Amino acid sequence: KAADIVLFNTCSVRQHAEDKVWSQIGKYGKAPTRFADANLSSRGDYPNKKIIGVIGCMAQNYKDEIFKRAPVVDIVCGPSNIDN
Repeated sequence: KAADIVLFNTCSVRQHAEDKVWSQIGKYGKAPTRFADANLSSRGDYPNKKIIGVIGCMAQNYKDEIFKRAPVVDIVCGPSNIDN
């Protein structure tokens, strides 16, 4: 089923886990939102725009690199950012 928001709760302990996250970001970044058929968006100003977030250890370790490597990502939040 299509989703408007996808959050990846990540781990940086093993390279294989990180590789899977990069792959999934690419996969879900291309998937349609549930509003695609109606040409509507939950964000109004961004038709058919899915919100993608990366949270957890990988988000903290890679920070800005995530936005550079995966421009479809909207949110990056590591464990140290929870209170911000």
